[in-house]
Amino acid sequence: GTSEPMRIVPTESLDDGVLWEPAINEENKWCVRINISHPYYEKVFKSNYNTQQLNLTAMDTFIWSLGLAEKRAMNQEAKRNLKEYRFEVSRILRELAEELPSPRSSEDVA
Repeated sequence: GTSEPMRIVPTESLDDGVLWEPAINEENKWCVRINISHPYYEKVFKSNYNTQQLNLTAMDTFIWSLGLAEKRAMNQEAKRNLKEYRFEVSRILRELAEELPSPRSSEDVA
């Protein structure tokens, strides 16, 4: 697994209305603060329609926004940094995926 436990701290708002930011919590531990007033959080995380299709749409739109932000990078140094960021996020997600249950196959559902 990852060397650090996941710490997500719901926060009423963040500077400039961003969805998340890295931070240090009250216990002096690294965490990610998430803006519960952000429209994406409101529609996806607070939604009463927590269906598989909504989850897929939420993941697709989130990944699309990351890719689009990378595409809009203005210079080569920023593009290089974003590429390194993408590799690191992918590595962390691989580690986190090891801790998740395997998806059920269609045979399990029938």
